[in-house]
Amino acid sequence: MDVSATTGVGAGTPLASTNSFSDLSSEEFLQIMFTELTNQDPLEPQDTTALMQQIQSLRQIESDLGMQETLADVADSTLQSTQALADLQAGFGTIMTQSQIASAGSMIGRDVSGMGEDGSFQDGVVESVRISGDDISLTLEDGVSIPLANLIRVR
Repeated sequence: MDVSATTGVGAGTPLASTNSFSDLSSEEFLQIMFTELTNQDPLEPQDTTALMQQIQSLRQIESDLGMQETLADVADSTLQSTQALADLQAGFGTIMTQSQIASAGSMIGRDVSGMGEDGSFQDGVVESVRISGDDISLTLEDGVSIPLANLIRVR
């Protein structure tokens, strides 16, 4: 049974010209049913249960398509949220690095102790701060470097 274009009673114009079954109004549905019943052979009536099952199947397919669209929207929203979180974490990392650089700069001229880059205990006055990527080191007057993360004591 093809229900793509049904004519109204005596009107001669199509009732449903859209492809979306969900756009079918209750009035249009009743007119389709009435037309179906009017055009059937009275001696061999059509099974209206089969028609109702077909309509239910169409509605289920339309519902499944709607759910797919909703899931795609949720996935897109999740992706955008994940990207925003990654951007926020990157910004937080920049703030932490700037804070560490400021802390290291405030130690110039102060006596510090810590584990040097070679793993040995070092002690001395901070002469400068060295920044290499995300690594921040304090350079002592004798040229030895102590990574900021390995600092033990500041006097």
